[in-house]
Amino acid sequence: MPASETLLATFITHHGASSVRPSALRSWLLGIELWHNINGAPWYRENLLHHTIDGAVKNAPSSSSKPKHEPVTLQHLQALHNYLYLSNVFDAAVFAVTCIAFWCCCRLSKLIIDTEFNPDRHIACSAAISCSTASNGIHFTNFHLPHTKTKGSKGDDVNISDSM
Repeated sequence: MPASETLLATFITHHGASSVRPSALRSWLLGIELWHNINGAPWYRENLLHHTIDGAVKNAPSSSSKPKHEPVTLQHLQALHNYLYLSNVFDAAVFAVTCIAFWCCCRLSKLIIDTEFNPDRHIACSAAISCSTASNGIHFTNFHLPHTKTKGSKGDDVNISDSM
């Protein structure tokens, strides 16, 4: 430390350009800048680094970013509900996960498994689910996710509350 502009530009060129999204590059640099600030080191971000980032952004493959999707609405939930057979365990699970993601503002990636089940990373059927009533009379349920993208193995709780 301090990291020179040439070193940072080389890092972006070799490890970021055309392999990650532009927002990831900016996040990396913000993290390195924060480390410099915490340690009282000068931060060199001049012309070379600016041009390197611009070049990396222009060379990023189209697959590195996706257009935003339209938001999910109550009408979507109603349509899904109308076409599922809630007496079928799979359909009921699909609808439950959809409702939790929608009403609890969770990303689906926190709730579904797209790889082989790993009890250190994925919630199991045997997970503890607690239900109670808050002091203001509102009923709530919560469960713990063993691993999340932002908190790692510390996990996070999903809280479902009655808003009526």
